[in-house]
Parts: sequence; structure tokens; C-alpha cells
Amino acid sequence: MKKLSLSLYQSEDIAKALAFLERGGRCDFILGFKTISRLFSTSLDEMKEVAERLKNYQGVRLFLQWDVLMTESRFQSIFSRLKQSGLLEGELFDAIRVQDPGALYALKEMGLKKKIHLLVEQGNHNTTGLKAWYNFWPENIERMVLSPELPSGTLIELDEELPCELEVLGLGPILLFYTPRQLVSPLYGEAQDGRHEVFGTSEESPHKGFPIIENEHGTFMLNTKDQFLFDETEALKRCEAITWRLDFILGSAKIDFDQFVRDYEEGGDFLNHKSDYTRAVTKGFFRVNKTDVLFKKLKNYRLQDRGESYLGEVVDVKKKEHVALLIKAPGRTLALGDHVKFLSPEGREKELHVVAMRDALGNALTEAKTGEIVFLGHIGGLSIRTMAFGIQK
Repeated sequence: MKKLSLSLYQSEDIAKALAFLERGGRCDFILGFKTISRLFSTSLDEMKEVAERLKNYQGVRLFLQWDVLMTESRFQSIFSRLKQSGLLEGELFDAIRVQDPGALYALKEMGLKKKIHLLVEQGNHNTTGLKAWYNFWPENIERMVLSPELPSGTLIELDEELPCELEVLGLGPILLFYTPRQLVSPLYGEAQDGRHEVFGTSEESPHKGFPIIENEHGTFMLNTKDQFLFDETEALKRCEAITWRLDFILGSAKIDFDQFVRDYEEGGDFLNHKSDYTRAVTKGFFRVNKTDVLFKKLKNYRLQDRGESYLGEVVDVKKKEHVALLIKAPGRTLALGDHVKFLSPEGREKELHVVAMRDALGNALTEAKTGEIVFLGHIGGLSIRTMAFGIQK
């Protein structure tokens, strides 16, 4: 049977969920509250009220998310509060979702009868490791929540190998970075509600617009694009036993949730939902994991040649202005009147007759030696790490 889980992070999501249930829809819901959940915004009392309302609908399953990282003192405080609240052993929740191994161990030690959903999204990409986690408490671990970095082929293999349910992020933001430190407050001051939402820019690349959330649990940086897998119809059919999770961490997406669930259950078209989604989307690693493509580039033979004619490599390119060449070969010089051949990592070849060159201050040069950077006229089609060779004409 096809399954969906919806995380109810904010009041707008909760209102949509209640309206959906009122119209006869059914879905599993993930709830949490500020003290024990990384990104949920409700208080304990607010969450209990919502859970009780959701539980009134027949066939609805509720899962409590406890995913914060904890020092020993904080853990003891939270664990004591959870036991006193009755959430762990009461009938309100059908399963507890935990990430911290210490929390998992403590629940086992107390003899909890409730089912466990183990969050192993950070790492744990191989069958041996995942089986080891499952075998720690096979009587209670009902589901394992896997990394969004796993391609569909691997997910299918894991579904066959692991004796429990599997869950994967199907729609929602991808967490790139987390630290328990508050990194935003020193720049913007304390937020009134204890939560900052800003956007970050990379200093090492042209990428920008990374959503950053800071709250009492630390700082979270999300990908510029959200995961969206539901238009991968054929792959989802092969992964039919897997539960797909919908996360609206950054606010409810402008999608028709009723129609979304109906299309999922009946194999409908998701292109309209994709176009209605308010954020840019990606399939991540679902089709194939390409994290190893960099190694091929590092082994690019065009970047390896260091023959006698080798001069150096391009270290900067500014369109319509210059190409900056670092002379790297020992004992080599570049002088006015020389001819240079450029070979880019992609295989493009360009030639230049040096009629003018200058240093970083704009002073004209007649010669550049090993270790010096020389600025030449702009040449189209070149990129950083392009290799330069002296040639005879």
C-alpha cells in the first residue's frame, strides 16, 4: 500500500491537514514541539491539542519527532519531561521518531513498548550499517528514515534487504549543514521569537540564496532547491513499499494537498504540482549519485601534462578584460612576441601572440618569470585551470 507522511511544522500546515481529514483524506502525520524537535515551532501544549484533534479521525497515525542533539544534562532534563508528559507511553502517538543513539538506548532501557522510527538520514548509506542499527532493537524499530542522498536503485536494494519499513524525503528542503551554535544572532541580534530566517551566499562559488534557520537548537543551512521526486513515476512504482515524506519547513507550499494525495494514490500527473510549487526543485541523487564525478576531473589528462613547453596555468578570467596567467614552470619566462597555446580542462585550444602584458598594478611588462602572474588580453572560451604552453612560430 502506498504511504505518505506529512510533517506539520507550522500552523498553516496543521490547518491544511485538518481540512484534508475533514474531506475524507487520510495520511500519517509527524508532530513535534520546540523542546525536543529541531525545526517544529509549536509548544508542548499546542502540539498535544493538535494531536488530539487529529486523532479523532479514524485511520490516522501520529508520530512524535525527538531529533535534537543533546548534552548529558540536557538529555536528562528532556527525557524526564517526556516521561512525565505521558507522550512516550500514552496512546496519542503510534511511534516515536528518534535520531540520537543515546535517546534510542534510553528508550530501550526503560522498556518502551511503542514502535520506533529511527532517523538515520545523516550518513548510514550501506546495508551492513543499517542492519546493525535495526538489530539493536528489532522488536521495536518499525521504520528507518534514510538519507536523501541514496539513488533509487540503492533504495530498492535496501527495501529488499532490510526487514523494516523505509522512509525517504519525497518533497521538501534538503539539510546541507547543521551546528548547535547560533551563527546568525551575532550578526542580526536576538530574534523576538527566538528564530531567525536569512539567506546565505557562498564565498567560494557563485551560488547564493541558501536558506538559513537559527533557533534554540542551533543553525541549519538548507539547499537552494527542494527535493521533489513525485514526477519520477516509474521509479516510484519500483519503490512502492517506501514511505515518502513531505516537509514544508519553509512554510506551506502553494499546492493543492487533496489533489496531490489523490494523484499519488492513483498514479496521476505531478507536473502541475511541480509548477505550482513556490521554490526551485531538484531530484538530488535520486536518479544517480554523481558525487564521484570530481575525481574524473581531477584525473583529467589535460591537467596532467607537464612537458618541456609547459608555462603555467590560468588563475583568473574576466570577460572582455583579461586572462591572468601564473608562470609555474621552473626557469621559464614569457616575453613580448612569444606565442602561447592554451588547453582548457574541457579540451578547447586557443593560441595567442603576446603583444602586450601587464602586472596586477596595471604596469606594462616586457617579461614575466617563474612565480609571477601576468595579465594578458581576454581570450574567449578559457576558464580557470586552463594550461598554457610556449610554442614556436
